[in-house]
Amino acid sequence: MGVCTSSPDPIDAKQQKPKKNGKENDAEKIKLLLLGCGESGKSTIFKQMRILHGKPQSAAELLRLRDIIRANCTMLIVALAHFVKDEASVNALLSAGERKSFDKIVDSVLSDFDDKNVETNANHCMALQTELQLLWKSAAFKEAWSRRASTDAIDGHNTFLDSFDEIVSKDYEVPSHHLLLSRVRTEGVISHSYIIDGAEFEMFDVGGQRYFRKTWFDCFEDVAAIIFVASLSEFDQMLAEDKSKNRMTEALDLFSSVLDNNYFEKTDILLFLNKKDLFANKIRTSDIAAQTDFSDYSGKPNDFDSGVNYFIDKFVAFNEDPERQVFVHITCATDTSNISFVWGSCKEIILESNLKASGLF
Repeated sequence: MGVCTSSPDPIDAKQQKPKKNGKENDAEKIKLLLLGCGESGKSTIFKQMRILHGKPQSAAELLRLRDIIRANCTMLIVALAHFVKDEASVNALLSAGERKSFDKIVDSVLSDFDDKNVETNANHCMALQTELQLLWKSAAFKEAWSRRASTDAIDGHNTFLDSFDEIVSKDYEVPSHHLLLSRVRTEGVISHSYIIDGAEFEMFDVGGQRYFRKTWFDCFEDVAAIIFVASLSEFDQMLAEDKSKNRMTEALDLFSSVLDNNYFEKTDILLFLNKKDLFANKIRTSDIAAQTDFSDYSGKPNDFDSGVNYFIDKFVAFNEDPERQVFVHITCATDTSNISFVWGSCKEIILESNLKASGLF
């Protein structure tokens, strides 16, 4: 191991390899595969690579991102509104004026909300901006946010509602920190190529939710390295698609399936334990040992280092092959300087492994 600083759909190790596509130049690319569960931060790392080594976003892409961020504002309020609606003690915190706004959100959005429709949700944001802003400042929604582990609220999207006046402005231009926090579900497979230090890297990002994992097989051939991303902060949260399954347990099970897969017998694994900033905040008040799946935790309560080391041990214990390295990095995907530093270390590991595979090292 290298250290720096319901059941899931298992990846079938017996799946037949897809046929080569015949493109000779593909053999010269260093292929990297981003794997992990949904909302782990994979796509944010994918976006960081473009910031660090790719082309700037086009005007059309920035307009699309503006709508995505406005939609994210609506999605956060909707996630919290479900909680406020169902929790009587929290619902009772709404004032008379706030309740009118709340009822408008329930009537206009909550009953038929579609989290896949960016344009509709962006329009909701603009049409209901007064209601959204009022509710975000309410005691009821502050309480719901403090208990967001029980909702589908996305950590980090509080930044958007804290900057709501800016986001709904007609002159709003998406800054890089908003770009990195923006969230739209990855469906299927997307890739980008980068020339870095004279080598061509191709990175693939694939949907992490269970129903997208069947698309992973198309990417398995000739992978130089896997970057597996897991969210440290989700140890006390349940899956959006399966409320009976702990998100960290799902990540552990999925990581085990990756290590057991025949495709990756000789492939180095770069494990990014992500969202360290959110974990640091959460661990102050949330006890790892209080989670049923992690009741064996015996480290210091509410301690960052003890918690991180516990989860490192959980992941690397699945690697039973002494010839295969698992390189662990503790990351914050929204921090460009952190990802730049981590990538520098990963790049050297990948290039060295690629030379060894080519018989040139």
